[in-house]
Amino acid sequence: MIVYQIPRQTDTWIGWTPMAEFMEKMKETLTKHLTPTTLLRMFGEAAQLATKLGWNGKFLDGPLVSGSAPRMDHNETTITISWGEPQTGMTYLATYYPIQFKELDRIKQITSQMN
Repeated sequence: MIVYQIPRQTDTWIGWTPMAEFMEKMKETLTKHLTPTTLLRMFGEAAQLATKLGWNGKFLDGPLVSGSAPRMDHNETTITISWGEPQTGMTYLATYYPIQFKELDRIKQITSQMN
């Protein structure tokens, strides 16, 4: 997993779903790889990594979930989790695949090998 710390607060989350709502909808379309349990495990891992980047454990928005763009080397659905932090104005983005940012020099990231 990779967690990005983006030094910018966003107030617009078009297409993102609150995690609790996403988990409720997942009950209708469970796959063997993406279940409420795996989503909670993913968020737990993301939260641990974000703490190492300086996240204080508080939410402005989120956690929110979005489907990720499909990849040629992966057959299963993947998701991205994101949330904002109120005091610092940081946005955190957790995904299993690298994201290319235009201003990469301003964005911190941390990677884990957990799956």
